[in-house]
Amino acid sequence: MRTAILFAAFGTTQPEPLEDFEGFLKRAQEVLRGVGVFSSFVSPTVQRHHGMEGLLTAFGRIHDAGYTRVVVQPLLIVPGAVYTAVLNFCAALTTLRDIRGNPLFAEMLFGRALLGTPEDQKAVVAAFTPLVAPHLKDRGTAIVFVGHGSREGESAYREFDRLVTRAFGPQSGVVVLEGSPNLAELLPRLRKIAQRVILWPLMFFTGHHFKKDIAEGCGSLRERLEEEGFTVEVLPRGLLQEETFVRMLWERVEELLTHAGTGH
Repeated sequence: MRTAILFAAFGTTQPEPLEDFEGFLKRAQEVLRGVGVFSSFVSPTVQRHHGMEGLLTAFGRIHDAGYTRVVVQPLLIVPGAVYTAVLNFCAALTTLRDIRGNPLFAEMLFGRALLGTPEDQKAVVAAFTPLVAPHLKDRGTAIVFVGHGSREGESAYREFDRLVTRAFGPQSGVVVLEGSPNLAELLPRLRKIAQRVILWPLMFFTGHHFKKDIAEGCGSLRERLEEEGFTVEVLPRGLLQEETFVRMLWERVEELLTHAGTGH
């Protein structure tokens, strides 16, 4: 069976991170030779903004190109509502048949979110360790990882927060823009130990939410922390700009491809 891989991301309306995504896909085509590489943004708002196709159209292209085995790798941080929606959509497609009664896709495999399992979370902390270490030489500096947030994925964020604090000390933590853990929970600890805060996006893309809710907007995390008297630095890099996490995605994909029997 011919195998295709579909990278499904929530998406971004900003041009710079879109270029990062296109660069990532180009590398995927080079690294994953012999496998068809496809992509889709799953956010309807993002699709309309760019005039891009959605999941259904992407699967149509995959089918029309003759691929019968599909590996779906979501570019999502936690197994929250969006992750579940993509999973359910893909599962529904496995029940469809063509006019001859044959399944449209003989096999479909689904990858994990970045923080999908306890083992994944530990691996992400390990990947961050050499990146974070130089910033923690100053004991007055705090590292705060910032995610989008998800009610269904709250437990994953909280567990990651626990692992981050254990690995990098009390001058580190995780907050999300929607839901919890949130800044109000972390502030009491920051007030005791930090004068400077580095906001580190726990996002694949530094798009609209990054600019408006973290870095620049009225009421952004940066503004709220500066009002508390902290000096704030915002790292303007999504995870797709970090080679460590790109390699981690390749490893996830290789696992799925091996299971799919492609020989990778």
